[in-house]
Amino acid sequence: MTLTVDHLSYLNEEQRLFSIFSNISDFDRYNVVSDDGHLLQVYEIGQQNAHIVILFPAVGTSFILLSNIARYLCNDFHVITWETRGLPNTLWTSDALLDVSLEQQTRDVDTILARYPSKNLASIVAYCSGSPLALSYAASRRLAFSSLILVSPLFYISLAYPKNQYEEVVLPLWSRVAAEGKSFAEVFRRIINQGNAGASQVGRQLASVNRILYRSDDSTLAYAQQLMAVISHDSLNDLLNVHVPLTLINSKEDEMVNWRVGETIAESIAHCKSVVYETGDHFMVYSNQRLFDEVKSKILNAIEFDWLRNK
Repeated sequence: MTLTVDHLSYLNEEQRLFSIFSNISDFDRYNVVSDDGHLLQVYEIGQQNAHIVILFPAVGTSFILLSNIARYLCNDFHVITWETRGLPNTLWTSDALLDVSLEQQTRDVDTILARYPSKNLASIVAYCSGSPLALSYAASRRLAFSSLILVSPLFYISLAYPKNQYEEVVLPLWSRVAAEGKSFAEVFRRIINQGNAGASQVGRQLASVNRILYRSDDSTLAYAQQLMAVISHDSLNDLLNVHVPLTLINSKEDEMVNWRVGETIAESIAHCKSVVYETGDHFMVYSNQRLFDEVKSKILNAIEFDWLRNK
């Protein structure tokens, strides 16, 4: 089914008119039901018989953040992405019955990918807090693939490196929201909604959509619970158990994700490479052409290596 803004029920009237949603009819969308009965909305673009690239989204965020890199890759690949549990419901509540554990979200990926031929899987690409989920999935070796690429990865690893301000100040606040509930969520939501919305029109629109997470005390609490469920997991063992080329791409201008993490991991794990850009904010996954080219090149190189190895 062709995607329209009517399918994105979490958008308000102003957001439905944003230019970033003007070309979403390029995507097909469908719903799947997880093993615990939760609705998941899936998006795909590209040739059905091509190699598959799976885009793991940041938890709780709109697929629009990954739409441009998906659109760029679709000329060569069949690209699949989705919105994690919590979206597309407009009234996202912190329901104790909603399982947001890493294990359950990994099973969600199984449900989504069950309809696709596993032999066509080429690469996993993950963004931000989707990275620990992608690593957990990849390390479980549920499906064979050629490469794993993490863009602006936000996760916890038990290695020493210099922390940035987000890690030292903001992440502990998210942890406190998850632990203390709506009383602290209200305070934190008022603080975080005062952040910089971006200088460009696109930046302001992306920031507005990203703040759907903080629309209410309930949604703020629910997001905090989901975020903590994935980034409180120590991803170091998963990194060690991924036996394909692994690339971490960061930017020094990203105020949220610490580029030093990628450097530290690359120094510790032989099959891992760190790529650090001097420029590019946290939304560079939406509009950075250099990033798009780098991701595509690494996927194609890994496919070619696999072909030569198995020839």
